Amino acid sequence: MKNLDKKYWVGICPPDDAVEIVAELKQELKAETGWYASVNSKAHITFCEFFDSMGKLELMELYLSDLCMKLEEFSVCLTHTNRLHTAYCLYPDEASKERLIKLMRHFHTHKPFTTETKSIHPHLSIGRPFSEEQLATPQSLIKQRKINIKFM
Repeated sequence: MKNLDKKYWVGICPPDDAVEIVAELKQELKAETGWYASVNSKAHITFCEFFDSMGKLELMELYLSDLCMKLEEFSVCLTHTNRLHTAYCLYPDEASKERLIKLMRHFHTHKPFTTETKSIHPHLSIGRPFSEEQLATPQSLIKQRKINIKFM
């Protein structure tokens, strides 16, 4: 039964210096808009979410361990911001986007079970959910800044 199972997310977490930059953006945004639901979420690019039932967590851990051993390291550069539905996000440059989409598609094609959600649209949320009125704040506060967050 899903409501008794724990929910897990699979994604990429950037290194601490990039996480700190995003945390600072989130706190600055919080100072302008007030508290919002994802203000304390650690920076990440989500691939999927799933509920742990019947050993799914262990299966996913094995899959991820095997996948990571086979992956070639590549650079990710987050360079611009925009909204995504009710969220405000950081987006990768074109080269990073292509590599991330390729990785996400590979991940979803070979993962050991179907997940509740899946993403092949790489982005890193700064804040969500926002109303239409609230979305004006990150657009004016962050959009004009030169964003250049790089990590491997």
